[in-house]
Amino acid sequence: MNKRLFIIFSIVLLISMFSLQAIIYAADHAVIEAAKKEGKFVWYTSMPTAGAVAFLDAFKKKYPFLDTGEFFRSTSYKTYTRINIEKGAGKHIVDCAHVAILMAYREWKKKGWLVKYDSPSYSGYPEKIMDPGYWAPMRTFAMVMAYNKSILPKEELPTAWSDLTDPKWKGRLGVEGADSGGQHIEYYVLKNTLGEDFWPKIAKNKPKMFSGSGAMMTGLLRGEIDVAIYGMGFAVYRQREIEGAPIEGIWPREGCPINIAPLGIMSKAPHPNAARLFMDWALSQEGQTEMVKLVGAYSGRADVPSAKGNPSWGSFKPLYVDDWDKFNASKDEFKELWDSIKQ
Repeated sequence: MNKRLFIIFSIVLLISMFSLQAIIYAADHAVIEAAKKEGKFVWYTSMPTAGAVAFLDAFKKKYPFLDTGEFFRSTSYKTYTRINIEKGAGKHIVDCAHVAILMAYREWKKKGWLVKYDSPSYSGYPEKIMDPGYWAPMRTFAMVMAYNKSILPKEELPTAWSDLTDPKWKGRLGVEGADSGGQHIEYYVLKNTLGEDFWPKIAKNKPKMFSGSGAMMTGLLRGEIDVAIYGMGFAVYRQREIEGAPIEGIWPREGCPINIAPLGIMSKAPHPNAARLFMDWALSQEGQTEMVKLVGAYSGRADVPSAKGNPSWGSFKPLYVDDWDKFNASKDEFKELWDSIKQ
């Protein structure tokens, strides 16, 4: 009797599972059909241009009925500012936003500018690094040092952030501008980790300022600088593995500041169903594997390995922002110091 009941229960369970799966596929089909009618997807991003274009191409290959030609790419703060200006003026152009400023998503959620969408891809992320229903990290990146191995001898390589305060590095270092969200995070985290005097000592070494990771890498290749303080593990990967350039990274022994760049759907998106398709794919194992291959950032998903040639997650010490409100309050002091460097 127990055996018969078990068999009956198993059959009912299987039927229920197949029915639920049919509902899920039906829902996916409905979104796809609705997205076909929209025919377009608009993305605003701070992802490096070459990687962003390639990533959109991969998305379009999966959903060829979508026009992905209209997108905006700039630094995190410039992208964030553009979205704020447009939304503030009642212009609803962007479907999905991806910038490396976590505070932006907190702000947009508070203003009602983020759409609540329970993407099935959220299940692959630890809840501590996401806001379920609103955003999850599309990229997670480590801030490292970068150098040109054809110029800087191995015996001269720094191994710690504190090494860069030595006067011998004067005029040989590179940082990004104050409109870089990641540079602000590196500033805040290393100040907390290494002490209040760390960045003033760096400022005395007169680092050169660049407008983005691409310009920074170009500076290394041209010999304009010897070490990029804001090197970014993903930029090192791209130069080394995709461009074939002699750029290498140093994951300092004190640890690496970590930033996450979320992905979320904006309110009143002109193409909401296309936005859902992008959200689901970009945050899935498939999309994240593509992101790592094309861009070289770390994924927040445990089922996606790190970029080729870069240290695996867990082999270095991650350094996180301890308090996002304090981080936000440090914006003016960060800009003041960076303005003094720029002069």
